[in-house]
Amino acid sequence: MKKIILTVVALFSINFLFAFENKKEFLLIKINTPLDSEMKVLEKQDQKNSAFRKGAIVISAGYGFGNFTKTLFMPYYDFDAFTYSASGPIHFKGEYGLSDKIGIGLSINYISGNAFWNDTYVPSTGQLTNPAGRWDFSLWSILLRMNLHFAPKKKLDPYVGIGAGYRQENWRFLSPYPLLSPAPPSLYSPTYLTWGFETTVGLRYCFTNNIGIYTEIGFAKAIIQGGITVKFK
Repeated sequence: MKKIILTVVALFSINFLFAFENKKEFLLIKINTPLDSEMKVLEKQDQKNSAFRKGAIVISAGYGFGNFTKTLFMPYYDFDAFTYSASGPIHFKGEYGLSDKIGIGLSINYISGNAFWNDTYVPSTGQLTNPAGRWDFSLWSILLRMNLHFAPKKKLDPYVGIGAGYRQENWRFLSPYPLLSPAPPSLYSPTYLTWGFETTVGLRYCFTNNIGIYTEIGFAKAIIQGGITVKFK
């Protein structure tokens, strides 16, 4: 009787191990099916064609609208024939993909402007007030910037960015009167703030795998900016 029981247990154990080995082979075959391999290849291709990914280098150049540099010349608004003109800001950016979601790089920005006004002659005194002159102003900055990419697709790349770094202002006063031009030191506005900051929300749209356009809204020398982008790798 004992031999019969041992024989049954042995046969049951052999069948169990055989069934387990067959199941394991089935699972291995299922995991390595051609369909799964094709899916992996397609997934890698999608990552390669994504608007942003790890290892990508993106160069952008754009122009900003809605800057507030005219407010710097408010004391001259009431002078005769006051005029103001500005150029920029101009934006240059370079970004490297640390991962499929995070990029780091540089943001370089430049803006300039000038204000001009005429003489005001007072007949009763025979003197000139608010003598003719012009202020020239320029500002540039170079910032270390980081972007967080929400969910980059093949053509669309939404992101939010923040940057901080160095900025420099340059002021020059010009006047037709020798006593005023060049301006004495008291007429220059010193630059106490030498650090810059920006934060924007942006979107890139790619026409091809390498060329596209971008737009950003936020605080970066202008309310809104836009331009072209070129992606390498």
